[in-house]
Amino acid sequence: MRIKSTDPHLMNITKERFAVSQVRNGLSEFSIVILVGLSGTGKTIALLQLASEYENAEYLDCGDEKYTTKLHELQWSNLNNYDGLLLLDNFHLLDAHADWLLYTFTNVIEDNKKFKVVISSSVVPYIIDLSRMKMRGENKLIYMSSLTYLEYLFFTDRILSYNVNLSQINYKNSFGDYTKLKPCRDLPGIPTFDSNYVASIVSNITEAKKGAHSVTSFLGFTKEDIKRALLLLILIGVRDCQTISDNFSVCEAARTNMTNKQICEALKYLLWTGLVLCTCIKRSIDERINTSTLAAIMINHTISDNELSCLFGKCIQLYVTNPIIYSLISEELWEVLISYLPNEVKLFQKVKYSAADWIENYLRGSFARRCPIPLRTTSFQNLHRRELGAWHEDFENLFIDFSLMNKEKTVDDLNFHLVYTGKETCILTTNKIFDKVIWNDIPICRIPYSMLAAYLDRGEVPKEDLFKILV
Repeated sequence: MRIKSTDPHLMNITKERFAVSQVRNGLSEFSIVILVGLSGTGKTIALLQLASEYENAEYLDCGDEKYTTKLHELQWSNLNNYDGLLLLDNFHLLDAHADWLLYTFTNVIEDNKKFKVVISSSVVPYIIDLSRMKMRGENKLIYMSSLTYLEYLFFTDRILSYNVNLSQINYKNSFGDYTKLKPCRDLPGIPTFDSNYVASIVSNITEAKKGAHSVTSFLGFTKEDIKRALLLLILIGVRDCQTISDNFSVCEAARTNMTNKQICEALKYLLWTGLVLCTCIKRSIDERINTSTLAAIMINHTISDNELSCLFGKCIQLYVTNPIIYSLISEELWEVLISYLPNEVKLFQKVKYSAADWIENYLRGSFARRCPIPLRTTSFQNLHRRELGAWHEDFENLFIDFSLMNKEKTVDDLNFHLVYTGKETCILTTNKIFDKVIWNDIPICRIPYSMLAAYLDRGEVPKEDLFKILV
């Protein structure tokens, strides 16, 4: 179906999500672009906006028979000569969708270099799994999360373009406003997490299972599995909030009403939907952490009590990638939590992120989402038990220290001897300071946390030349 900018679905929508520009850029390099994200984050609107932009674009909703009939007509007539842009929404609802992705499309692009297709789906773990099978590197995977901080700046007119010079922005109070979703009207990508939402997720999984060429463990999630996953999400957030004693154990709290297998299923769902990421804390640069337990969970192997406890221990940490989710959780979901842990009602009703908790989790999540390998980042701690995050394969020359508790923290408070290899440019996040200093011959760039969050949301690391004028 051809879409015009006057389409009713696009009425009063004048701005686009950052994922739209990511898809646009992906199409310049790849024949297949895959857009995934939880229900309600805005994937359909993103595809409709692209459809209205490209003259040769056709939008097809795979959940509607008249559109799938059109797709089959294209397949049997001129798909090998097709020079338009196909935008396939709700791809998991297409019959034999796995065969379309793994065989039909990959075969077409061998003969037709002009062929371009964008598919979207809310069955995140399954589609991610498909995207890595027999695709010969011909696809670009884009994850669309709930409203990011960068997008919040754009939709509240604090920035006029995603390409703006981020070092010149006035970030005053913007991050605090973002955590409270102020103003809350007309902000996109804000789903309501309630029982109806959980039911819609299960419905999508069920439909995807019908059209799959084979059944994977990612199509086995039930309503109870997802409820438990959201419960586990809250428990992980509670631990990160530091609102309770150090003796609190996420694993033990979950075990009050979950078996080990149920905890593993919940964790698997959170990891593969990108709601939670895993960090391995290293005490020294040569230490190696055993991550086989994570791998075992992903392929449904049974793990022991001790292995499960290790996942929630000191060396392996789980955290919420975008704590905006705690601004979205409805009363119904809190009732689910309370039903699992009735003795903790008063405690959980008081759970709220402090500014430092929000910022630390957000930076870690934004940083980790840029990594090419899913589920894991590496990080280190210095002698003062401050955490330093690093990922050498993709984010070369980057260290992060969260220094919000002391606005005037100096480099003398840090000790890089455990982790510094003599090559890195270190980035120290601060409240307001924006400069570059040299300490023990180590170049250290200090940058306000809001600015760094915006850079990471855009998929960038501030380049060292950004700080040259400050030396």
